[in-house]
Order: sequence, then structure tokens, then C-alpha cells
Amino acid sequence: MGDSVANGNWWTDQAQILSALLENQLNGRSPHPTAVLNASANSWGPRNELAYVQRFGTFESRWVILLLNTDDLFATVPTSLQVGRDRNYPDRYPPLALLELYQYYLHKPQPIPGLKAVQNEGGDRVGRNLEAIASLHQLCQQQHSQLIIALSPLRREVRPGQPRDYEGVARQRLQDLAGELAVPYLDLLPQFNQVGASLYRDHIHLSPQGNRMVAEVLGIWVQKQDDST
Repeated sequence: MGDSVANGNWWTDQAQILSALLENQLNGRSPHPTAVLNASANSWGPRNELAYVQRFGTFESRWVILLLNTDDLFATVPTSLQVGRDRNYPDRYPPLALLELYQYYLHKPQPIPGLKAVQNEGGDRVGRNLEAIASLHQLCQQQHSQLIIALSPLRREVRPGQPRDYEGVARQRLQDLAGELAVPYLDLLPQFNQVGASLYRDHIHLSPQGNRMVAEVLGIWVQKQDDST
């Protein structure tokens, strides 16, 4: 489960998204057939992912991997205001490629009423998202699935950079929550620091090399957790 990092966004072939790569990793290491499902969408945060499981369940999965990035800890309340209004959130296929080209590059986007208020959500956003993760963990337990949390860093957090102070506090809060819930937690920043910026397409989304590395790390981690249970 995740946002556009797990989803692969527009530029990633289906065979190269993280869930497909992870499925290959696990099936290459185990004699038991494994299917890795993908529940993700652009701009999702923990409260979106909780709502998905509340509606659809965990499909009797043994493991539920929640792949977050640092920005997700500050995600605002879910909203559908952009759907069908923002070019990045279409609600139908374009009738013509030329029309899509116009919408993306020539048409000036119009303000979406009410969206600014959502984006300016005040208070403890991190706390609300951590509450959603705790509720997601509870739902997984009820459906006999084990939650795993993985945190992918932003490009500027990778050496020679580092997380900003407020991000460090949020990261620590997530780690503390995982400890309280006894949920396996994997911070990917150390692995990213060993490789560097080549793991990214932009400030957040992963390159093919980044996807392969994350799939490899997650595959080893899931197998490790599987062996310990």
C-alpha cells in the first residue's frame, strides 16, 4: 500500500513497479507461490490507506506492507475535490491524445474551490496520520494480516543532505509508534545513503534502479519476518 511511489506513476511500466518486482523477488526465494497485490494511488496518505482497508479489507494477505515517504507523515485529510478537475487526477479517459496534450501543456489550470482549505489543514497532522496507521494495524490484526511499515526518504534527505528538524521529529514519532505496536519497521534512509541520488527520478519518485533496490530490500525483510514467525 502506498502513494505514487508504490503506484509507479505514469512513467513506470507495469513490470517495473515495486509490487511486481517484489513478487519476483519473493517467488525467486521461496518454493511457495506468492502474489503481491498493489493498493496505491497518487497523493495517498495514511488516512487514504486506512479508508481503503476499511472498505475492501486485506484480501486475506499474510503481510500488508505500508510504504510511506517522509511527506506522507504530513499528509492532509483525504479529499476528492481534485478528481475530474485537476489534470493529474482524471476521472475518465481522454477522447483524443491531442486533447490530453492541450490539457497538460496549453490549458491554464483553474483554482479548485475548497482545495486550499484542505491543503492548509492545521493542528497535528502527523498525529492524525499516526492514528490512522494505528487503526490500520488494528484492522490488519482483525483480518489476520501482519502490518509492515517501510519509510522511503525524500531525495534531499539523502547524503550529503539530511532530514530537516521537523522531519526528524516526525520520523522518530513513527518509529516510536511502530515500537509501541510491535510492528516491523524499516527505515530505508541508510540504504539510500549508500547509493545516492541515482535512485530518484525527481525529488520523491524512484528511478528503475531505486525500484529494484527497494524491492530487493523489502524482499529480504519480508522473508526475514516470515522466517521469524
